[in-house]
Amino acid sequence: PRARLTGSVPMALARLGSEALQTLNIVGNDNMNNDDVSDVDALFRELNTIPVVAGVPGYTRGQRDSHSKTIALEKAALLSMKSAVTHDPYGFLQDWVEASDPCNDAWAGVICTCTSSTCHVSKLDLGSANLDGTLAVEIGNLASLEIFWVNGNRFSGPLPSQVGNLVNMWSWSTRGNFFDGELPDTLSKLTKLTEFYGQYNFHTGPLPNSFVHMKELTLLDVSFNQHSGSIPAWLGELKDLVTLGLAANFFSGKIPEELASLANLELALLDLRYNPLIRDVTLYSEEELFNLAKIPGIRVSQVQAPPITPS
Repeated sequence: PRARLTGSVPMALARLGSEALQTLNIVGNDNMNNDDVSDVDALFRELNTIPVVAGVPGYTRGQRDSHSKTIALEKAALLSMKSAVTHDPYGFLQDWVEASDPCNDAWAGVICTCTSSTCHVSKLDLGSANLDGTLAVEIGNLASLEIFWVNGNRFSGPLPSQVGNLVNMWSWSTRGNFFDGELPDTLSKLTKLTEFYGQYNFHTGPLPNSFVHMKELTLLDVSFNQHSGSIPAWLGELKDLVTLGLAANFFSGKIPEELASLANLELALLDLRYNPLIRDVTLYSEEELFNLAKIPGIRVSQVQAPPITPS
């Protein structure tokens, strides 16, 4: 049976955010309130130290005011995204309804940044909710979104080109879904992106040069997809890359010299396993082999990949 907690969040629990607590989710407990809290603002300040908080009545991250409202365009975008979900077995989105406010009423997975009058959606975390459906084009209206995590679901279809409107994004995770088609060129607008987790999907086509515009990118992982063609030389322009995952695709040809040169910078993991790469060492200069050998986590193999199973 579903839990039905009452009362308020204890201050002692809220203070655990300064220790190790990462997530506090009390969504679905309709009788929770703040009636017995002597200093609501102090409670909310402590809750701000917890990275993910959902279901606490009246709480929104950052400056809190009971009159702050999510702008209509962003609320409508979230409701459109819910409409594109065809199966929600755990009722994760049950509180996403027209009669409530995403930020003031703490919709599950929605984190906001607020002023005294207006709230913007800054983080969307729908990870591991077992949601089926597609990604609505209205996601492009969440212009203040900085973190987008929908990993571990069953979303399918192509990524809409409107994701290019999310120019404030720095963290992206669509890992472990059924997204397909080519990655949209509009990703090139996400110049603030530092991490892109896109592995375990069914994306096709060459790796788009959209990523070359993401100069702050430290992690790029598109392993276990169906990308093809050669490994692009422009990857060598991503000087801050620490992790590059290209395993289990259909890349072929020689590892580009420009990529090998990243070994002199930050690159610590280069995963090229399960690709039809040409591994003939006679194709490489001694300098290239030397640089590749310096990458601590280089992984190159022609062993057949296991079946692609999103997880």
